[in-house]
Amino acid sequence: MRPTAVLLAGLVTGATAAPRLHVSTTSLTPESTIELVLDRAAADSDRIGKEAKTAWLDIQPAWTGTLFWKEANVLEFRPAGPPALGTTYTFKLTGKHAHLDGSVIPVGELTKLSSEPFQVDYAALLDRYVEDWSPRTAAFFLRFNGDVTPDKAAPFLFYEAEGGKRVAAKTERATFGRLKQPGYMGVSWTERFANRGKAATPRTDLKADTELPNGLIVTPLQPLPAGENWRLSMLAGLPDASGKVKFGADATRHIGTIEQLKVASLNARVVADEPRRIVVDLNAKMPVDLPPSLVKVEPQPKDLRMEVRRDQIHLIGDFSGENTWKVTLDPALTSQDGRALGQQVTRQLTFTPLKPELALPSQDESQLASGNRKYRVQTVNLASVKVRVKRLTGAELIRAQQGYRHYTGMGHDGKAIKPTHVIPYEMLGGETIADLEIPFDTALDTTQPLVLDWDKVLAGDAKPYTLGFPKDPEPVTPEAKAPAAFFVEILGTPKDGIRLAREDRTDSDGDSATAKSPVVQALVQLTDIGLAWKIIDGEARVFAFSCLTGKPLPDVELATYGEDAKGLQQVKTGADGMAVMPREKAARHLEAKLGNDRYSVAYDSTLPTIGLWRFPVRYSWEQTPLEMRRVFLFTDRSLYRPGETVHLKGIVRHQDGNDIKADAVKPAQLVVTDPKNKEILRRDISVSPAGGFDASFELPGETTGYHQVTFEYPDELAKLEEVENWSERSRIQQNATFSLGIRVEEFRRNAFEVTQKIDKPEIGAKTVTLDLKAAYYQGQPVAKGEVETFTTVEETNFYPEKFRDYLFGDHRTQDFSYWYHYFGYRWDDDNGSRRSESESSKGQLTEGGEMRVALKLPDPEFPMAREVSVSSEVTDANRQTLNERTQAVVHPASVYVGISRLDRLVRAGDRIPLGIVAVKPDGEAFDGEVKFSAKLSREVNDQVRLANEEGGTAVRNESRREELSTTELVLSGGKGTEFLLAPQQPGLHQIELRGTDAAGNAFATVTSIHVYGGDEYPWAYEEGVRIKLVPEKKVYLPGETARVLVLSPIEGSALVTVEREKVLRSFMIDLKADKPVIDIPLGDDDAPNAYVSVLVIKGAQDSGRQFKEPQLRLGYCELTVENRRDKLGVTLNVPKDSVLPGQEVELVGSVLLADGKPAANAEVTLYAEDEGTLAVMGYETPDPMAHFYDPRSLRVDCGTTLGHFVAESPEEQSFYNKGFFIGGGDGEYGSMPPALRRDFNPCAGWQPALTTDASGKFTATFKMPDTLTRYRVIAVAHHGTSRFGHTKADLVVNKPLMVEPQAPRFANEGDSLDIRALVQNASEYNGTWKITFTPNPPASDPVAVLAGAETEKTLTLAAGGSATVIFPVDFKNTGEAVFTWKAEPVSLDGAELTPVLATRLADRVESRFQVQYPVPLLRQMNLVKLDNKDANLLKGLDPALLGGRGNLELELSRSRLSEAAGSVDYLLQYPYGCVEQTTSSMMPWLAVEQLRGVVPSFAKYSPQEVKKALQKGVNRLLTMQTSDGGFGYWPGDREAVPWASAYAGLGLILAKEAGAEVPEAAIASLAGHLESGLRGIGATNSPYELENACRATWILAMVERQPAAYINALKNRMADLTPRSRCLLALAAEASGTGDPRAILRDKTKFRLKDDGWMSIQNDHALSLLAWSAVDSESAEATTALDRMIQERNPYGHWQTTWVNGWSLLALATYAENHDESTPATVTLTSADGPQTITLEPGKPAVSFSFPLDGKLALSATSDQTAYVRVKLASKPAIAPQKPVAKNGMEITRFYERVKSDGTTEPLEAAKLGDLVKVTLQVALPTNDSRYLVVEDHLPSIFEAVNNDFASQAANPNAGRTSENDWAISHSELRSDRAVFFYDRIWRAGRTEITYLARCTMEGKAVAPPAKVESMYDPNNTALSASREF
Repeated sequence: MRPTAVLLAGLVTGATAAPRLHVSTTSLTPESTIELVLDRAAADSDRIGKEAKTAWLDIQPAWTGTLFWKEANVLEFRPAGPPALGTTYTFKLTGKHAHLDGSVIPVGELTKLSSEPFQVDYAALLDRYVEDWSPRTAAFFLRFNGDVTPDKAAPFLFYEAEGGKRVAAKTERATFGRLKQPGYMGVSWTERFANRGKAATPRTDLKADTELPNGLIVTPLQPLPAGENWRLSMLAGLPDASGKVKFGADATRHIGTIEQLKVASLNARVVADEPRRIVVDLNAKMPVDLPPSLVKVEPQPKDLRMEVRRDQIHLIGDFSGENTWKVTLDPALTSQDGRALGQQVTRQLTFTPLKPELALPSQDESQLASGNRKYRVQTVNLASVKVRVKRLTGAELIRAQQGYRHYTGMGHDGKAIKPTHVIPYEMLGGETIADLEIPFDTALDTTQPLVLDWDKVLAGDAKPYTLGFPKDPEPVTPEAKAPAAFFVEILGTPKDGIRLAREDRTDSDGDSATAKSPVVQALVQLTDIGLAWKIIDGEARVFAFSCLTGKPLPDVELATYGEDAKGLQQVKTGADGMAVMPREKAARHLEAKLGNDRYSVAYDSTLPTIGLWRFPVRYSWEQTPLEMRRVFLFTDRSLYRPGETVHLKGIVRHQDGNDIKADAVKPAQLVVTDPKNKEILRRDISVSPAGGFDASFELPGETTGYHQVTFEYPDELAKLEEVENWSERSRIQQNATFSLGIRVEEFRRNAFEVTQKIDKPEIGAKTVTLDLKAAYYQGQPVAKGEVETFTTVEETNFYPEKFRDYLFGDHRTQDFSYWYHYFGYRWDDDNGSRRSESESSKGQLTEGGEMRVALKLPDPEFPMAREVSVSSEVTDANRQTLNERTQAVVHPASVYVGISRLDRLVRAGDRIPLGIVAVKPDGEAFDGEVKFSAKLSREVNDQVRLANEEGGTAVRNESRREELSTTELVLSGGKGTEFLLAPQQPGLHQIELRGTDAAGNAFATVTSIHVYGGDEYPWAYEEGVRIKLVPEKKVYLPGETARVLVLSPIEGSALVTVEREKVLRSFMIDLKADKPVIDIPLGDDDAPNAYVSVLVIKGAQDSGRQFKEPQLRLGYCELTVENRRDKLGVTLNVPKDSVLPGQEVELVGSVLLADGKPAANAEVTLYAEDEGTLAVMGYETPDPMAHFYDPRSLRVDCGTTLGHFVAESPEEQSFYNKGFFIGGGDGEYGSMPPALRRDFNPCAGWQPALTTDASGKFTATFKMPDTLTRYRVIAVAHHGTSRFGHTKADLVVNKPLMVEPQAPRFANEGDSLDIRALVQNASEYNGTWKITFTPNPPASDPVAVLAGAETEKTLTLAAGGSATVIFPVDFKNTGEAVFTWKAEPVSLDGAELTPVLATRLADRVESRFQVQYPVPLLRQMNLVKLDNKDANLLKGLDPALLGGRGNLELELSRSRLSEAAGSVDYLLQYPYGCVEQTTSSMMPWLAVEQLRGVVPSFAKYSPQEVKKALQKGVNRLLTMQTSDGGFGYWPGDREAVPWASAYAGLGLILAKEAGAEVPEAAIASLAGHLESGLRGIGATNSPYELENACRATWILAMVERQPAAYINALKNRMADLTPRSRCLLALAAEASGTGDPRAILRDKTKFRLKDDGWMSIQNDHALSLLAWSAVDSESAEATTALDRMIQERNPYGHWQTTWVNGWSLLALATYAENHDESTPATVTLTSADGPQTITLEPGKPAVSFSFPLDGKLALSATSDQTAYVRVKLASKPAIAPQKPVAKNGMEITRFYERVKSDGTTEPLEAAKLGDLVKVTLQVALPTNDSRYLVVEDHLPSIFEAVNNDFASQAANPNAGRTSENDWAISHSELRSDRAVFFYDRIWRAGRTEITYLARCTMEGKAVAPPAKVESMYDPNNTALSASREF
């Protein structure tokens, strides 16, 4: 054995890193950070942040700059200018320098670094997407990384293509006017240097002539000819502007192949009623002035002319004389960009007649009986048609409609019917009233329209039709006429000689087959009955009206019919035209009958409705059920610490429509899941008769993050297995699971609160005023607190609630905030395009904790609203920093002028009136007079035509803005006006409204409108159906009358309905334009909300359209109605005066009904929570009323039959019913001393189910904790089934005299800190107090001592005053520090100090925290075998360690298995907790029973403690299980890690066998995952993957999943299995009883592959011992394996990694089960105190001793039997500055920087109280693919890490992003004393940077221990940074 330990494996005394240069970028750039890192400190702390006085670096070629001390061992080179492009620099360390410890710093060359080469960093083809762009004139924009001049670059630029083709280039300076896009501008090399370290800001100074010094525009001198792979070539040697740097190699930018002009297609096109034409499609746009001589047609038709349409040539003439024509294109045919056809193209073309067709404008639709009563038919290429019409009456119509479904293919509820077919005419009932043969004599390929006249058909006229459509159809005056219903069939006969179209031919049709006869059928109803409906689940409210008058129709008989026209239900409409009609499943059609007028429509889910998404209502795409369970869950707070108790309350009800009722009692469970969605608790829950339940549970002590509490009904969820329908599954889940989220984190409660308010800004204000106040929760002000304010001013548009259809402000570009504000729409690319400015300021609170700040605002660029956001940070005397944020809006003027939003596309020639309104800043209409101008402008793209040498032309676009008109407008009296938008040309138009208010403040609104050309009108959306309704108030009370304003100018009879889950009531009113108000009386049943629907039918006789027809208008608005009937009045009586800590407080409350009567037997949940804890994350007081009576969605759909009428206007009719061809279709024809304050529970009391007495009273008594704070006392009540209430009250716990200490959360031995406490006098007395501070309990070893002799101080405090007292403390030792503060009054002004008063005005408080050692302990371990010879137990131990401070422990054991102790220590002390480390750390607890007799440390643990430790490990493991059953590396991971999943499963299985609670589901899920992973394992050739497979197979065997097939398959691949794999396979065979495991272990097959396992330290010997101990523990192989494994230990007595230690401990425990030394041993131990005898009994715990190191220690021992003594030495090394340590190329460097208010940083020379500190950890990794790294940085005790997830404690936004949530970091933890970051994998070598934030919260001297990076599976691969003393 080596004489000394490795002493931290070289971490402290190992090799250090040489001086080295760190560069932040791979090559030198203007932004590069260059740092010279030395071995150890070379500058005193007062030099940090200052310039180095002597020369350190020699850089060649010369690069001037200065060096600044960034850390005591780090110098930063700050260059005076950017590095030269394309240059290699040599850096040398020069001069004579030494570290602070006197050691010489070696000089010499450090490294060579090169800058970026001179190159193009961005290139783009300009105007690529402009309409007339051509690749022949391609203009390239080139942006270089350095400045460039056109004249120097021009000789090196040209265009070339394959085959040596070249075209010279024209080179120009790039300007913004040519580029147009700010994103193209970029920054040059020198600008990048000037901007380094600054936040990127958009440029606002861009003008058309703004030049880009590093940009060129390159165009061909002449258009590029046809050629392959055209490109812009840039030759090597192209110089920058200086001429010193040049391109190192040729470069290209590609354009692509430019083809010759080609003919894509040449067709003879036939369109009905149009002249035949020949169309030539080409591959390029053609010039409009194309010479006709270039296209020849033979024989030449009469009147031949040519039209050019983009890339098409249309030849139009008289082609009727012939069918076949010859077309020839001349080679000289040239495109617009000058490309010639180059060769003659000749084609023979034949015109083919159109397919004979018939088309009708309807299928099963209606026509107005009062309308034109004409039915139009369209035909083409028919010789004649046969028209038959049957008149349908009574049930005949219903049956016809049901049969007609087989024609349309749309069955009941819209289900498809196949095959479709023609309806046999003879099978329909009814009387044939027309049977006509109509011949046609039209020319080929022309249509023959046919118009049936229903009046003539009904009259029996012999010719009830006319041929042809009227050229100018005359509208008719609507009048009442007779109704009727028809079935129409028209059969066509094709013209002779028309061949059957190729696509219609079947296999039996030849080329000579003739066209088939088309047939169409339709159902037509002539009626005056119109229907509208309001649909809910089981019924429809039907409104019948006259299509002629628009008036309601009373006495309309409504009937429903089922299949085969079976009659079902009948009702009649009332005087208001309304009737309620049930909706049965059997119903298929609804018939309305009034006199002889009948109307029938399908009555199922196809009933047409109007989408509610058009209206401002709450609706759901999936209709919410009418009945559902509702559960209200709440906890006592929303944020907990790990291990704390959660108190939960639930209230269960049943919602039926709008009514809240009792819910049936059913079995329920409470389920709590962790952030990984794994169960940590499941328990049965009983719901009380009152409908409530409660539960309390303790959170696990390890897991942090979001947890979910779920209340569920398992029996109902079990039904999901049988349900496949998604909607039904969703309904079941929503009705059976109810969840609430809570957050679990480590945190520090808020001691005080900050409130602030911005005074209402004046119009156009230049400044705003902020009033800020800070007070402790117990009531005292934060006197003299430090304040820093951060003000952000951001431009925003104005969004008045009543004018959401108008735009106010700057809408030149899309305003995403507008859509989000009004409609909730959000876009991913909404990145805040508005301009914003920020600034900060500092100040101090007054003695009263107040401050008033005047904040100056920057001048706006555009007169629009500005949102002022002020975030204030307040730091109190105890150095806690909290923030608060406030916002206000500054309006630019006293009036806004807005223009209506345009929701349609606009084409040139449209005339669109746009509304303009004036609005006050409060959102109401402006009733004064306002003058302004309206300017209309248009962006114009001018085309510049260029000629080329070939005679062709090319076009380039240039844009400008053209002003079209300016109009002066005036608004007054609150009325709006209109602006007529009448664009004459397409383009981007802009309307700009500008003016000033009476005070001269400017206002403006600008909007952009795209105008399209007449032939590019792709779609238009007309919102004419919508009526805009606005309620007068936001919230109403029952009994009030809501006044609803109708904003849309409309008149007529209006059906007004009040709706929600059903139609609550309805009435008719006459709506007048001069009285656009509807009064809605409101009652209790309208709460919590109701919807007003206004439906107006304008009859055809009142229509303003040319072709008269009825019109529907529909509007909705929501009315919010407060529910007072069901609201309980809950009151709390709490002490008005503050109470003392520990005092029992009686809380009394009452619950009253809405009428003031007592609510007897109400159930009340009463609890009190610390407001300082609630404020960290924010906590809303539970409000069951708001939950159960939340706003309801509208469940009533509205529809109308008007969409089923054929349009009266011929232009709006579409001939879509084209029927079938005969033989066609889809198929065939179907006074004590003050108590010591130490109880700081945030929850002062929890009473979940108090019951009120007959008078509605309830009482409870809470004992208040010791926290001096304000408690929020909360009462939540429910009574009966539908009544709820809540209230809250404040209860302050304080003392007349309070001591609030500021203890550090930890300290390090050697630190010296100023320990302060805030003493607050809340009494009415002025006086003097004695403050006594005790840093250590009496009769204990001093962990902390006072730095001075002063143990007490006196303070004189005025009433209401406060002061801070400070005691300097030195930390001398490690352990728990216990600080005690005591304040006692000495004298009072003007009052006698009685004993009672002295006690009342005193305080005692205790603080506890851990003191750590700042340097890792130096450890050494030895194992000594004892016999009858005297053995020196100190032999081989390092004398230096023996002479230090610490202790030496002896563990005497009869068994050699005491070797396990080393691994036990290692695993129990390992600080991290990934899935493997958690499993490994469970191994000691799993081995307790086997090793309790030989490992002394196990003796002290009871079985209960062992079980608790195991359960803790199980709980943490379950947080890492993934959804597929595997295990992730960290809690919350979503992806399983194969190698660790089986190991975690092993831990769970063994823990379950040891008595821990492990869910069966977790084991089953894991087994499924492992089985899934084993499938296909035979295909792998990776030994690593095969080892994972063997491990998984063993686990499957342990859970009896029958893995025999996998075992046999793996045995067949023995040559591919490592020794580890064979051991695991043998264990699987042993566990499953498959074959002979010994044969596997003894198999001599040579391993033939290369071991690709990535762990550098493996567990071969541990697995060998484990396998042999399980298979044959008495074998020689087992003993040999034990010897080898023990010899493999390191000097510390363990096996180096958690992985190998875990397996080794498991192996030793397995071995121990079958080995026991049965003979006692007697050991004689001799020390300075003399000899003593110890008897080591078999099976009994080993004996241990501990001796302090005193420099004179001597120990020896003998034994009469073989025994073992384990010697463990732990010594504290001297606390001295730690120099950096680099191992195997791995390095870590730490930087501290002070964060300034603007977010910039500076090196931290000396920390000051309140500093926000950015900590940067730079990790250098030497190789690619580094796995499982941990970076750990211990904080100095004067710092606290900042958790930005806590809004009230987060750093200001300017501080920037940190690494805690970086996606590359697998897991991170911000602890009290350290920040830890874990990487599962880092793919690339190089530098990785981690940052986090901390605050300096204490004064004193503190050590920051070195930061560390280590490989978790190779602890030797470790690096340390330098330590730092503050």
